Amino acid sequence: MRGVRVQRLVREGVTIFLLCVGGVESCAARTPTPALGPHTAQDNPIVVTSMPEAVRIEVVPPQPTRDAVWVDGFWTWAGRRWVWQPGEWVRPPSSAYYARPSLVRLPVPAYEETDAGARPVGYAMQILFIPGHWHLPDGSVWQPGKAESGPQ
Repeated sequence: MRGVRVQRLVREGVTIFLLCVGGVESCAARTPTPALGPHTAQDNPIVVTSMPEAVRIEVVPPQPTRDAVWVDGFWTWAGRRWVWQPGEWVRPPSSAYYARPSLVRLPVPAYEETDAGARPVGYAMQILFIPGHWHLPDGSVWQPGKAESGPQ
């Protein structure tokens, strides 16, 4: 009799556990994110003098409209220093894709000046920053914040 009771408790416990897990999973909606794509030749890299800090953790506010997508915050170069650009909800045209900000470390020859002229001494790392951009199929760039007057 005791074995039957234990089996029943285990079976009920598993059922309750599955209901709880299933309930949590169905309530955890995914944050809509933009379609992603590559940078183009028009996305001019910027030479920067340092690497940014680590990415900041942000709390995503509620989605303002059904067609809004969340763009994570990122560090952007502001002339001589990095500035944090907070994440935001954006309503892009349906045909647009987002090319995320990118950092590229590029080895460039390093030279030492001598009486006989410059001589190669190895390589130095040049850091290039490519800001994030929204791209349209016609090759143009779309700017967030201009959704009402821009292409839809």
